[in-house]
Amino acid sequence: MRKQLVPRPSNDPAVVYQAHELGHFMFDAAALLEELPMSKQDDPPEQWKIGEVLAHVPLHRNSIDRLLKLEQFPQPHRLHPGGVRFWYANEIRAWLDANTPRGPRSRPWNRKG
Repeated sequence: MRKQLVPRPSNDPAVVYQAHELGHFMFDAAALLEELPMSKQDDPPEQWKIGEVLAHVPLHRNSIDRLLKLEQFPQPHRLHPGGVRFWYANEIRAWLDANTPRGPRSRPWNRKG
């Protein structure tokens, strides 16, 4: 059985409307792939779960939860309701740059002395 080639989409609104009414999808996959930019910038941003956030932020988990309620910490994202919460690494780094003094970032409960 031969595969039928799909014609290139038309810019004519009448043809597009007629194809939509008939339930046909008018697209050319090769043309769509040519239009997609393939670069390193299109990689998804790094996602951190709470453990990775705690490793980078000098705060306790309860302090982060308190700051979340006060909306003073970047809000977590979820892929679906009830899913695991995660933060984008660039948002956490921006918050750290804006809210921590310059110097070593050590957790307050691990300080000696």
